[in-house]
Amino acid sequence: MKTLQKFTYSALLFAFASTINAKPKTDDLATAAAEISKSNYTAAINLMTSYISNHEMEPQAYYYRSVAELGIGENDLALKDIDLAIQLDKKFQIVKKLSKSSKIKQADLLLQRAKCYRALGHTETAMEELNKAALADNTLADIYVEMGEIYASRNDFKGSDTTFAKALRYDSKNYNALMGLAKNYINNERERDAISKLDQAIAVDGEKIEPYMLRYKANLGLQNYERAFDDISYVASSNEDYNPYLADLSNAASKCVTYSMPKIDQKIKADENTVLWLQCRAAVDNKIGKFEAAIEDYNKLENILGEKYAITSSGKGDCYFQKGDYNTALAMYKEANELEETAAANAGIARILLLQNESTEALVYANKAVSLDPMNYEYYYLRGRVQEMRKMTGDAISDYEVGMQINSNYAPLYYRRGIIKKSKKDFERVIKLETAPSATENHKPFAYLYIGKQNDGKRSIKEILKAYPNADNYYTAASFYAAINDTANALTSLEKSFELGYRNFSQVDSDSNLDSLRTKASYIALVEKWKKASGVSANFTKAEKSDAQKAMVTTEVKFRREQQKFALGCKLNNLDISCLLDTAATIGSISFADALFLTKYGYIQTQEWSQDPYKDLTESTVVTIRELEIEGIKVKGLIMKVTNDKNAKLQLSKNDIAKFGNISVNNQRNILLIEHY
Repeated sequence: MKTLQKFTYSALLFAFASTINAKPKTDDLATAAAEISKSNYTAAINLMTSYISNHEMEPQAYYYRSVAELGIGENDLALKDIDLAIQLDKKFQIVKKLSKSSKIKQADLLLQRAKCYRALGHTETAMEELNKAALADNTLADIYVEMGEIYASRNDFKGSDTTFAKALRYDSKNYNALMGLAKNYINNERERDAISKLDQAIAVDGEKIEPYMLRYKANLGLQNYERAFDDISYVASSNEDYNPYLADLSNAASKCVTYSMPKIDQKIKADENTVLWLQCRAAVDNKIGKFEAAIEDYNKLENILGEKYAITSSGKGDCYFQKGDYNTALAMYKEANELEETAAANAGIARILLLQNESTEALVYANKAVSLDPMNYEYYYLRGRVQEMRKMTGDAISDYEVGMQINSNYAPLYYRRGIIKKSKKDFERVIKLETAPSATENHKPFAYLYIGKQNDGKRSIKEILKAYPNADNYYTAASFYAAINDTANALTSLEKSFELGYRNFSQVDSDSNLDSLRTKASYIALVEKWKKASGVSANFTKAEKSDAQKAMVTTEVKFRREQQKFALGCKLNNLDISCLLDTAATIGSISFADALFLTKYGYIQTQEWSQDPYKDLTESTVVTIRELEIEGIKVKGLIMKVTNDKNAKLQLSKNDIAKFGNISVNNQRNILLIEHY
């Protein structure tokens, strides 16, 4: 009997050895590897599936298919395939004397399994696999890269830096290790070190966009505006869809006008991506107060394109807004939305409504802007300002902090949070970021004032007026001087701002800094004179209220009690789901599993995550919900924190539910009453 068993096992080993040595008609394994290197994961999966049907005992085929499956987010399938590859490889080692040597290393197999575990959120298990891989081959740099990324996801930057450095010890040109170190340095405000590593990463692979984008941000942090402009220029020029980068491009260009404008002019003359650079030049001219030149460029764009586009109408709207011609600006934004609803046009309308103190309707348009472009930090800033007007300071801070995650160098976000939280640290951050005067928005003088450095604030005002002596900045000076009770300079600056075209009388009437002037006859006469001369009613006509605003209605929503919370039905991006209302929470949440599921099936877009959803989430990971509907009431742009609790339901906070209207509870009937327009 023992002899028969031995014969059978030997036969199986022989069959296994024969299978793994069977030659395919074409070099499918090499082809699959090539497809994976080009990120053609579906092609690689199809190829390996076909190959496995004839070579089902080949570990390398399952390995390649696992890598490709992980590439498209099929993490469970990837883990199954790599488990099978490892099992087959063990059998391979038993019969290695009967066959050719294996082409796949044990360390690579274990590394791939670690990646699968990490993608599934099992970072501890992933780290165990990585340690096993290091025992198999302690010179494989990618093992330490993966470790470094796990440490970074836990905010253990010391451990992360050490393992990335170890990866570079074995492979000095490892792109991912260089990028990992650069990201760590940026997170810890070590911009110079980050730039050094990014320079090396670009030397290794100059085709990728990410290192240029990161270097742009690092250079902004160091106020190296010329180099920042060059980097963001490369990013925008290299993308067919350059619109997501236009705001950054024009912002960088406006920080170094004498350097950037000749380059932009040269590109336009050379007919090099003229549409992009005309938009950029128009945006910069708008930022530095050359409104007529900007409008002229938008008109040129329309002539080149042969018709009006939303982006040109919206751009002209921005120019008229800055000029103080709010009626024309509103008409331009509405024209833009009729051509194609855009985030920029909705943001423009929200800004005008904010000036008119129409915060409820302004929130509708601000939500639309965020929903249409959830990675634009300026729209979170705008919505935060609307929420401040609505006295929803928790929501305002939440928006400012999401904006900071997207762009940690945008000073207005820190300034507004500093105002709400009375945070000296935020004001110091503003001072650090605003190293050069701006044509339209300067917060540095007031930041100095809030931390008790009045003389520094005065010097800053003088620098701003020397660089850009325009209407906006003279108004800023008036507001600053009034705040420190310097009546003479405040009135002189205010009159100068009116002479230069400042017409935002809604701001004048609501600016608390001007309170020290309001009872003075000279101030009253000055403001009345310019209101009359400017025809405020004609220049800034209040929009008629929409039908929806003329009366409030009450909608009843049934609920049930669940874990001391309200459970109710809703629609997330038109998908029926249930959610909880936690009146004690200040921010809504969604489980990682649910958010990933909704992303996989298209209900949430990848760009609506604050970071790559297929990598480890952090405590700050959030998802923007385009639209949430409760009993026909729709709210756009809700921000949900992503949690690791896979059993957690979608949970709304008290701030989220307040966006639907005024809420009251009828406990006897188990209904929420939502009063809304």
